[in-house]
Amino acid sequence: MKRDLYGVSRGKLAATLMALALASCFLAACSARGTESLEEPIINGSPDTSTEHQAVVFLLVISSSGAWSCSGTLITPTAVLTAGHCTVAQNGRVVKPQDVTVYFGNAVGSMTDRAVAGVYPHPQYEPIVPVPNDIALLVLAEPAPDWVTPIPPLPPQLGLTEADVGAEIEYVGFGLDENGNSGRKLHVNGTIDVICGAQGGCPASMVPNSFCADMRQGGTCSGDSGGPAFIKRNGTEYVCGVTSYGDWNCSYYGCSTKVDGHWQFIQDVVGTDKPNGSICVSDAQCRSGFCRDGYCCESECAEPCMACDIPKQEGKCLPAPDGHPCTDGDPCNGTEICLSQVCTNQNDPPDCSTADPCVQGSCEQGTGCVYVPVQDGTACDNNDACDGPDTCQGGICTSSGEPLNCDDGNPCTSDECNPATGCFHRSVEDGTSCSDGDACNGQEVCQAGQCVSSEPLDCDDANACTEDTCDPAVGCSHTELPEGSNCGEGRTCQQGLCLPAPSGGCGCSSNGTADGGLMLFTLIGLLLATRKK
Repeated sequence: MKRDLYGVSRGKLAATLMALALASCFLAACSARGTESLEEPIINGSPDTSTEHQAVVFLLVISSSGAWSCSGTLITPTAVLTAGHCTVAQNGRVVKPQDVTVYFGNAVGSMTDRAVAGVYPHPQYEPIVPVPNDIALLVLAEPAPDWVTPIPPLPPQLGLTEADVGAEIEYVGFGLDENGNSGRKLHVNGTIDVICGAQGGCPASMVPNSFCADMRQGGTCSGDSGGPAFIKRNGTEYVCGVTSYGDWNCSYYGCSTKVDGHWQFIQDVVGTDKPNGSICVSDAQCRSGFCRDGYCCESECAEPCMACDIPKQEGKCLPAPDGHPCTDGDPCNGTEICLSQVCTNQNDPPDCSTADPCVQGSCEQGTGCVYVPVQDGTACDNNDACDGPDTCQGGICTSSGEPLNCDDGNPCTSDECNPATGCFHRSVEDGTSCSDGDACNGQEVCQAGQCVSSEPLDCDDANACTEDTCDPAVGCSHTELPEGSNCGEGRTCQQGLCLPAPSGGCGCSSNGTADGGLMLFTLIGLLLATRKK
């Protein structure tokens, strides 16, 4: 149900955001992870098949914590910008690169995929409401398709300021639309209503380096988490925001992470020509040509218990202290740590099982835990008893779209559905008019949840020439008796009316009298006298 407060003016939005702080919902929580998708709509959007927006991608995560989907934007040939909450599972752990797939295209089913080599949420990301530092980067295992052109993030020198309140932006993302359809790239235009800078001092439901907008005319929701908000500067399109969080119904307000406020984080991950000790994700970023343990290193540092991430000495290849992680190359036999410069297995093989009924896990040599969708059509439960039977579709527990029928056939109860328990029925107010389907037993009213009848229907029309009957379906009916039927007191039915019977054929009165008999005897006497003469 839409709220009356849905469309507030820009001037009131900041105050209203503060009032709704406790009711706001981090989009990753709006659609609980596990067996449910993060897919919810770009409201009132339209399909986006533009060439320039081929950089907007669909992200699918299938992990031991469940399956969910988000959106993102290609900002370099090998880096995708998305939301931090799209990369962190409910248990607080960053998802593994092999759990994430990036898809390029306009609609699910006709897309080109890329594997992910690195997952990097902001170091200060926190899974709380509202969501601080809700931004992350994915590094692809290979460059994006050559028909996709990256869209740059908005740099600080062009960053959002108070002067941009009211500026037009464009949201793009994948997810369900307002009609329940999904799997298409959609876009919708909007305006910036409130900007919160790095210094804070913003409404309670905002965090530093974010901006929010009224979603009355359309906007984003959780299937679009991580998707871009675009702004143009001097004719060039930039990613100025990353869809982050909003109100529960995704119909009142939505907030995005301000990209220019996290410029240094982006450069730390995707920048090039970095000196030793800098954060890196690939050898190509480092002057030395060696990215080891997440830092540009002075040498290849290939020995198992030599490391380049020793605190305060990052970039130097030094002996790793006891407890430092290492690997023997077999992720399926458990983890290894350095003990006295020896990489030692801890005999703790990974548990690749999952509570998600739509995902099946196993361990593959050289890769570790991998999770694949179970066969489409497998029964599952999305914890909503009201939306009908659920089945697995593409690794997501999806409703059949046929709501539970809670009609108990009793007109004296209101039929409702609780997502947790299913159908329940409340008695309506006593005296409420109802019908038991029998028109012959009189008018009915509700009493204590039951439809109770009153006096039976009186079908007597006071006409002796009709047969009065009652049909439970239609009520009283009056059928004329055959013409001439006796209707009492010497009367007969004539054209449906009870009237005196008509005269006999001799012209005599039908009810003979003493006077008539006397005349007959007088006539006979006269005849006899004439014969005697």
